[in-house]
Amino acid sequence: MFDLITALELVIARGGSDLQLKAGGSPLVRIHGELDWLDPTLKALEARDTEQVVHDLLPEARLKEFEQRHEIDCSHFAPGLGTFRVNAYMQRGTVAVVVRVIPNEIRTISELGLPDVVGQLGGRVAHVDGRRPDDAALALHGCAVVGVTIST
Repeated sequence: MFDLITALELVIARGGSDLQLKAGGSPLVRIHGELDWLDPTLKALEARDTEQVVHDLLPEARLKEFEQRHEIDCSHFAPGLGTFRVNAYMQRGTVAVVVRVIPNEIRTISELGLPDVVGQLGGRVAHVDGRRPDDAALALHGCAVVGVTIST
């Protein structure tokens, strides 16, 4: 049986942003925008593996919602690992799951590899982390800034 916690630990250890799971395929990790096998020695997942992941991640009420709508977006907290965004959906009659790592710390502009001029946008402090309803609409001088702290 597929071990989700071990997989998430490996994603974090490799600096990955997403874990992608689908029946018939081996688990994938997204690192710097590129997909790679999570562990080349892992066999392809079976439908029961991805179904079990959804059952492990969702409380009963959300599981019923998934069964009715065939898709769900939610968050999941794993003690000792952190918070994750979960998107589960039906793909070709089986469950597929994408789990995104939500960083505990917001990286600086230089850590993100952005040009210094980004820090000068608007000449004010902005914190964008997607947790407030207005974050999605926040734009400074026409440039959307997501997941960074800008301070001048």
